[in-house]
Amino acid sequence: DFFQFVNLDDDPELEMYCGSGYADGIDYALYDLDLEAGQMEILFYFNPVIIQDESNFWGYPWDTEGIITSVEAGKVRVYFSVDHDIQREGEITIPENQEILPVIFLLGNSTQPEIEVAEIRNSTWKTLKDVKDLVRI
Repeated sequence: DFFQFVNLDDDPELEMYCGSGYADGIDYALYDLDLEAGQMEILFYFNPVIIQDESNFWGYPWDTEGIITSVEAGKVRVYFSVDHDIQREGEITIPENQEILPVIFLLGNSTQPEIEVAEIRNSTWKTLKDVKDLVRI
């Protein structure tokens, strides 16, 4: 299990980026934390991709250093894509309320640079809410 806290939206509470699983499959997800209520809500599952030296590599939890973000007009945006050819194998979670596993781009250094990911197209910057609205049914 791997987790990291990051603030990706307008509320003061952090979100949690989590990678958990076993050798036969790791689930990657973002959770919205409500510290006052002591609850967390799953926002969506995703495919983690590290951009390193202008190439894309699978974002294994031990290789990642955080989510690539930018701030535009006071809003945090994440770099992502829903247009890709990534096919996940193994035992992973694909929730019924989610149409697609988007790519979320991460900072990091790949320990397996020989493993590049499938083609990713039309990467763009969106708010966390926009990504959630695009991928959930």
